[in-house]
Amino acid sequence: MITVKLRNIGNSKGIIIPKELLALCNMDEEVSIEIKGQQLIVSKVSSKSIDWEKAFHDCDAENSAERRIAQTFTDFSNTFDHEEWTW
Repeated sequence: MITVKLRNIGNSKGIIIPKELLALCNMDEEVSIEIKGQQLIVSKVSSKSIDWEKAFHDCDAENSAERRIAQTFTDFSNTFDHEEWTW
């Protein structure tokens, strides 16, 4: 455990978190602060970046739920589809 002094910053208080501690926690520019009882819990902020490869794969027509549902109904043909429907 490390003890640090609270510092005056305008009408607020602040602390200096040693660089080594930030590195150990892999924290960069932003942190989240949560209150539990009389404790402040400082945590790394989750990445807001998008995994574009995963997003693309999830939208891929071959893997989409809509595609699987559409393939299910291709087995149920009817006379309207064959005789009356035109493109």
